[in-house]
Amino acid sequence: MPAKIRLKVGSIELECEGEEGFLKEEVPRLLKAAEDLRAEQNDDDIPKNGKRGLVAVGKDGQQLSTSLIAGKLNCRKGTELIEAAAFFLVGVKQKESFTRDELINEMRAAKAFFKRSYVSNLSNYLKTLAASQRLNELGGDIFSMPHDALGKMKDRLGI
Repeated sequence: MPAKIRLKVGSIELECEGEEGFLKEEVPRLLKAAEDLRAEQNDDDIPKNGKRGLVAVGKDGQQLSTSLIAGKLNCRKGTELIEAAAFFLVGVKQKESFTRDELINEMRAAKAFFKRSYVSNLSNYLKTLAASQRLNELGGDIFSMPHDALGKMKDRLGI
């Protein structure tokens, strides 16, 4: 009888399917390998909230908001504000995915950067960001930010 196991340790994720006997023999080895990989990861990458790869505050200790992120990125385009809002939702609020409405609300929260035309053109902006792999469209107006894009945003923000 086939068995399936999914293992996630930090940013490392592994999914296996096979015969039950095989998995019984291999799971301890997989756990050991995952533990070794996790030990090799830099603990400086773990923020105060304990979630690797995500940040709640900047290096200066300032609580990040969409407005602050947009300011640090000097957002001048709709796509840039969308990325700032998406980063806030994923990198600060720690959401794995977000809806179109959540994105719009965060864009509006950055009052100094928001323009109504951004909402009018949102579908086009989202297609552009998905095509350039800066956002993932999960379907049904649900989106996520790819891990690579999250890392690039952290670099751009200097965090």
